[in-house]
Amino acid sequence: MGKYQRVREIIREVMKDGKVHTPEELERACEIEGVYLHKDRGPIYNIVHQLKQKGEIASDGENGYISINAERINMEPNNKCFMLETTQVNLSDFEIVKPSIRRKTKQVVSVFENGDIAMNEALVKLLNTGAVEIRIKRDCGQLLLIPNGEERIEIGKNSRFKNYEIYEKLKGRKVKFPVYYVGEWNEENEFWLGDLTTINPNRTVGRKGK
Repeated sequence: MGKYQRVREIIREVMKDGKVHTPEELERACEIEGVYLHKDRGPIYNIVHQLKQKGEIASDGENGYISINAERINMEPNNKCFMLETTQVNLSDFEIVKPSIRRKTKQVVSVFENGDIAMNEALVKLLNTGAVEIRIKRDCGQLLLIPNGEERIEIGKNSRFKNYEIYEKLKGRKVKFPVYYVGEWNEENEFWLGDLTTINPNRTVGRKGK
C-alpha cells in the first residue's frame, strides 16, 4: 500500500469520531501509525481537499475539519444519531408527533350548586365502573376516585349523582359554583387524582362577534 493511500485511510479513520481535527492532529495521527511526513503536510491537504470534494468532510470555518457523514454516528436501532454540521442530534431524545386535529379531552369531575356531581365521558370510560370510593382533601384542593375502594358511591347511569357533603365542604371554602376537578389516572397507585379549578378545560370558547 502506497504512502498516499495509507494517509487517506488514517484521515478517514480519525474523522469517524465526528469531532473537529486540525492538520496538525492529522499529522500526529499519521506518525502514530508509523507514517512520517516530516512536517510536509502537502499530502494531508491534498487528501482533505479530495474528501471535501466527495462530500465526506467539511471545514469548520477556522483551521479544522469535521466529518459530515459522521458515519451516522452510533446508528443502533434504538439510539440513532445524526450529525448536522457540528451538532450531534440523538433521535432517542425526540418523540414522534402523531396526527391530531382535535384537542384531547381532559378527565373532569364537575360540582354544581344544586349538589350534583358529574363525571365527563372521558373519565367514565377510564374508570369503567358503576361505583367508586371518593375522597376529598381537607382544603378541598384535590379529589381522589378509587374504583376498588371499600366505601364506594354509586354513579348514576348518566354519570351524574348528588352528594351534598362535597357541596357543603366546597361551599365552606366560599367557591363560586360550578367548580371542577381536572386530573388523570395514577397507574402505580390505581386511583384518579384531580385538582380543583374554576375553569372547565373542555369548554369550547365560541368566537366573539365583532
